[in-house]
Amino acid sequence: MLTEAPELRRPSDWEAIDFLTGRIYDCVLDPSSWDDALYQIITQFCPIGWQGAFLIWEGHAPPRGHFIAAPGITAGVREMYSATYAGRNPWSDRIRTLPNGTVFDTRDLISLEAFKDSQLSRAFLEPWGIDRCVGVLLDSRRDERLSLTLPGPGDREVDRLKRALTILAPHLQRATRISHRIASLQLASSATALAAEMSQYGVLTLDRQLTILSANRRSADYVQSGAIAITGNRLSFPHKPSQQRLLQLLQSSPPMGDAFRVPTAGDETIPVLAAHIAPQSTEMIGQDLKGVELILTIGSAPDEPPYIELSNLVAWFDLTPTEARLAVDLAKGISLRDYAGRRAITLNAARFTLKSVFRKTGAKSQAQLAAILLRLPR
Repeated sequence: MLTEAPELRRPSDWEAIDFLTGRIYDCVLDPSSWDDALYQIITQFCPIGWQGAFLIWEGHAPPRGHFIAAPGITAGVREMYSATYAGRNPWSDRIRTLPNGTVFDTRDLISLEAFKDSQLSRAFLEPWGIDRCVGVLLDSRRDERLSLTLPGPGDREVDRLKRALTILAPHLQRATRISHRIASLQLASSATALAAEMSQYGVLTLDRQLTILSANRRSADYVQSGAIAITGNRLSFPHKPSQQRLLQLLQSSPPMGDAFRVPTAGDETIPVLAAHIAPQSTEMIGQDLKGVELILTIGSAPDEPPYIELSNLVAWFDLTPTEARLAVDLAKGISLRDYAGRRAITLNAARFTLKSVFRKTGAKSQAQLAAILLRLPR
């Protein structure tokens, strides 16, 4: 693990450290700057003959490698290392067992003789005279480890490089973690926005005061239909019972949801799904949802089964609960045989119930029954 900052021998080294720390944090918002920042570390602190650096995620099950940066490395070397040696060589085997934040020297992890006998040395590094690596283990996720490794010929003095890495290590760790977090949030936010725009529903996010924080284009259709109203960027349902249900949901302990239907200015009613979410869960959804407490989806997809409340059928047609369930399932397109199988009853029993439903509703066929139910107010 990291220890107290060591003494640097040259006064100019502290100026280099200050400069490099700034360059490292520049990489948080501009990951393309990592190559330049690592090149500056090579230039300032590596011994003569040490000309490259790897900032790489390596996994071992299966073996794989993903480079963030690799200054001073010739074309094709990244691909060759990732395909053949990443996660399956003696250096990475020993480095991956170290605690995060450890500054390492491969000479302390494996003997020179044992390393020179490895395929990594014989087939890959020997032509460049590389037989040693100094670096720092920065982070781990699942079975992957992120490390900065600086390889070079082993007959050079590397103490100054180790001291510099010990001081820079926490900054490197912090910068790579922040950068990863920002990238994850940007991806999640982009995915959330894209999914909302592609949705066949109206999708809105609201804060505790019902202020609209985001809304997709489809939401405007429900404003025009009269299902929802927007005043001063605050949402409300003109239908008072629906508005009351929304306010009651907001007073509940999250996570909690509700489903109901709201009438439009015409004769149609539209389904609403509302979710009251815990504030901390917004971090998992995306950066753009900071402050969200309510998520609403409004409307139905063209092929979505109709939403019919059983209690309404019982009241309108004097159906029994069993008859109402059968009527709803048939209106959704479920066959009588499938209904019987789901309910674990005989087909004849289902037919007997259907006859009673036909008699009470006036329907003569399943298609007519579905048409009657879909025309009913909800």
